[in-house]
Amino acid sequence: MAVIVGARKKNPLPVIQPEPNLVVFSDEDDLVLSEGDRPRLRSQCVDGPRPCPWVSCRYNLFLDIRSDGILRFNFPEKEPHEVFQSCALDLAEDGLRTLEQVALLMGMSKERARQIEEVAFSKIEDAIKQQYRYAELDDLL
Repeated sequence: MAVIVGARKKNPLPVIQPEPNLVVFSDEDDLVLSEGDRPRLRSQCVDGPRPCPWVSCRYNLFLDIRSDGILRFNFPEKEPHEVFQSCALDLAEDGLRTLEQVALLMGMSKERARQIEEVAFSKIEDAIKQQYRYAELDDLL
């Protein structure tokens, strides 16, 4: 089930525009989105509105769906249109970030970000080792 956010906030705070495609909501504006408008490829959403209104996208930073199906709001005090950086793919294109920056963007402590980084590096290392073993096996055959 897709979650489409198209509602506007009744009295939104003024929004500073750090990006050229930032969507600014006002009392006169109604954001109307349909499932047909949703981008299917990265090339379709690169120049799309920011913050991204598609909170059901797996790369949107507004919420996460845990393995047990429970929604986790990364920024519970904010509405989707108030999140400064909303897309993990945009952040990846911007380049490297420090643990402090990642923790701030994800709404977690620096230590938790370090723990997640450690698990990710371990998984990457295991995948590389497994590929190396398969390459050695192919050479023997």
